[in-house]
Amino acid sequence: MDVKDRIRHAVEPILTKEQKLRFREYYPEKIYRVERNIGLVVAGTQLCMIVIFFFLKGDFVMEGDGRFYLYLYLYLFLVTVFLIPVYMNLVKRKKYAVLVWLRRSYVFAMCVWVMGITVLDQIHGSGLGVFCYLIPTMAAVLLMSPAESFVIFGGQWIILLMILTMMDINADDLFSSIVNSFFVTVLAVFISMRYYRSMEVEFRDRDIIESQYKEIEKVNEKLSVMVNTDQLTGLNNRRYLSEVIYHKFEEYKLQGCFMEILMLDIDFFKQYNDTYGHVQGDACLREISAIIRECISQENVVVIRYGGEEFLLMHCLPEECHCLGENGGGNSLADCIQDRLRQAGIPRNDTVQDHVTISIGIWRGRLQQSDNMEKLISHADEALYRAKNAGRDCIQYY
Repeated sequence: MDVKDRIRHAVEPILTKEQKLRFREYYPEKIYRVERNIGLVVAGTQLCMIVIFFFLKGDFVMEGDGRFYLYLYLYLFLVTVFLIPVYMNLVKRKKYAVLVWLRRSYVFAMCVWVMGITVLDQIHGSGLGVFCYLIPTMAAVLLMSPAESFVIFGGQWIILLMILTMMDINADDLFSSIVNSFFVTVLAVFISMRYYRSMEVEFRDRDIIESQYKEIEKVNEKLSVMVNTDQLTGLNNRRYLSEVIYHKFEEYKLQGCFMEILMLDIDFFKQYNDTYGHVQGDACLREISAIIRECISQENVVVIRYGGEEFLLMHCLPEECHCLGENGGGNSLADCIQDRLRQAGIPRNDTVQDHVTISIGIWRGRLQQSDNMEKLISHADEALYRAKNAGRDCIQYY
C-alpha cells in the first residue's frame, strides 16, 4: 500500500449514510457508563478541591486570585452535577439528537474551565500543566466527531492564545506557551479522531456481523422450508412429519388434543400415470393439493404429502367436536375434499368413473389413547385400506 492509498484509507468515510444514522443511536449506549462515571469523577474532584480550599489559610486563598480558583471549582461542580441526571434521562429516553448537543455543551464547559485554570496558572507562573494533561485526556475519554474536536479544541486554543497575548500574561514564556499549547491541541485533535474512528470501525464490524448473521438466518430458514417441503405440490413432506410433528406429540398430549387424522389416496393413480403420462400425473397431484388447501380453513390442520399419491392430514382440536356425529358422520373436512374434487372433475377414461377420485381413511380420538404418533397414523392407514376394499371413492373410519 503506497502513501496515497494510506492517506485515502485514513480520511475516507468508514460508514455509509444508513450506518451513520444507526451509529448515532449506537455510541450513546456504548459509552454511557464511561461518560457517566467520568462526570461523577469530575464532580467528586471539584468537590474535594472546594473542601480543601476552605481548609487552606493565607492571603492568596482568602483574597485576590485565590477566589477565582474557587469560582472555577464551583462552576464545574455545579455544571456537572446539573448535567449528569439530564444526561442519564436523555439516554434512558433515547433522545439522541438532544444528547449530542448536551455532550457538546459539557465539553465546551470543560474547555472553559481548563482555559480559566490555565490563565490563572500563567498569571502565577505555573505553566501549562493543567492544559497539557487535561485536553488530551478529554480527547481520549469524551467521544467527539473529527469536526467537533477540531472546532472545540481549535477554538479553545485560539481563544487562549488571544487571552495570553492581549493581557500580556507571562510574557517571557509566551512563545513557549503558544507552541506547547498548539502541539497539545493538535495531539488532542488527533487522539479524538482516532478514538472516534475506532468506534466507527467497531460499529461497522459489528453491523457487518449482524447483517451476515441475519442473512445466514434467512438462508437457513429458506433451507429448512425447502428441506421440509415437497417441491411438486408445495405441501409438507415426510421429513417434516418426522422432524417436526413427531417431536410435538407429547406437547399435543399435554394440551389434551382431540385429533383427527385423515389418510387420502388417489384411486388407481399408477394406472392414471401409465395412461396419461407423468407430466399429467404431476398436474393432477398439484390440482388435488390445491383442492385440499381450499378446504382447510384452520391453521391447526397439517397437510403432508405422505407418499407418491398419498396425503396425510392432521387436525388437532382443543376439545372433541360433538358435531362430528357417531362413527364420524358429517366430517366437514373429508366431505369438503371429496365434494370439491367431484366438482373439479379432473377427467380420466381409464376407470368406471369419468373423473379422478380419492379414498379416505380416518382415525379420531384423544392422543392419550396412544404412546406415539406413528401408531395413530397406522390406524388411519388401516381405515384407508378398508376404503379401498369397499370400492374406493369413499370414506372409512378406524
